[in-house]
Amino acid sequence: MKLPIAELGDIFRTFASVADELTEQIDNTQDMDPSPELLLDAMNQLADVLLRIDEDAENEPTENDADSSDTLKLLDITRLGNWGFQIFNDMLAIATAASMPAASQSLNSLYFPFALWIARHDGELSELNTVVNTAAHLANHVSDHLLLADLYVVLGELLDAVTPDIRNDLDSTNPGRPWRILNLNRAIVATRSHNPQTMDAAFRTLVDNIPDDAASFFREGMEQMEALDYPAPVRDVMERYYTEWCKSPKILH
Repeated sequence: MKLPIAELGDIFRTFASVADELTEQIDNTQDMDPSPELLLDAMNQLADVLLRIDEDAENEPTENDADSSDTLKLLDITRLGNWGFQIFNDMLAIATAASMPAASQSLNSLYFPFALWIARHDGELSELNTVVNTAAHLANHVSDHLLLADLYVVLGELLDAVTPDIRNDLDSTNPGRPWRILNLNRAIVATRSHNPQTMDAAFRTLVDNIPDDAASFFREGMEQMEALDYPAPVRDVMERYYTEWCKSPKILH
């Protein structure tokens, strides 16, 4: 299994292909609001802007295009990203209503690399549900230790880009909240990478971000250590956090 790549060209080509398929397979799409055609037009407009941002980032601007480059720098990557996610959501709703699972799957596959592109261009992420679902799938199905190490880094990039209001974790009673799932999956990926340093960093982030889930995570982690016979250095890290969070009394402030 390969990790999703934050390549805009691939994202936009896949979206266009799905839009064409929906237009061909669904009757009277022109009567829809929004229609696949309208959404494709919107995505093409967004593509022009985002691809230009990538192009300007790769090339030194000349005097002739300095003004346009300055204008692009003023664009809000977060708002552009949210616009892209809304277009994805609207097209996905059409595919779902038309009972076209292959098209829906193709669209779902775009959220993760698009979110990664936003994160790498200093944007903030508030659209997390589908991104986190993809991350969970990867966390459970990637087995190569090098790929797991790469996935850990990528999940860290996404985690760092999450908006402050989500980071505040005010809805901590909801076990399915994306902020919680993303933190847990990153810690799981770190564990499965068998890298003690990576595990330690991930666990420190986890206890900072979702402390209420720390004890249960390390308790289940120790059960996995015993069931799957993890290497001793990996067990040592898990046992250290297990002892701290599951056996040591906590002081309430």
